Amino acid sequence: MSIRKLKARGIGRFELLNWLNEFLETDYTKIEHLADGIAYCQVFDVVFPGKVPLHHVNFHAQYEPEYERNFRILKKEIPIKKLVKGVFHEHFDFLNWVHDYIHRTCLDAGKNYHGYARREAIMSQQPKNTELNVNLVPKFSMRNVSMNILLV
Repeated sequence: MSIRKLKARGIGRFELLNWLNEFLETDYTKIEHLADGIAYCQVFDVVFPGKVPLHHVNFHAQYEPEYERNFRILKKEIPIKKLVKGVFHEHFDFLNWVHDYIHRTCLDAGKNYHGYARREAIMSQQPKNTELNVNLVPKFSMRNVSMNILLV
């Protein structure tokens, strides 16, 4: 689907990023940052529980070969080479497709999913040999608000 058609429908990159950040409790600021494949793996973990082995995802990926390995976990026919390069148009189209797919087929997906807690649990079992991907730590999430309310 072309960017013009998507803009005509009113779906822009900021709306998509806001949806993704809310859905997964992340803090992505650019669509191109999705090149690491982590967010897509987590989205499909929500949609198909137990089918995506998140323990194989490299949450500390920094280079294209590591990004590629993350995408290969999905075992879907997706343009991995283009997505790994961080091409805006490719990510915009693919994220739009993912967004539409979820809204068409699984409206309740993510209601009981705590993306940040899920990542924390998996990352605690992985070696910490590099810096944490800052996109994976939400600056604000409803989970943090509810925890603060309980503490007051």
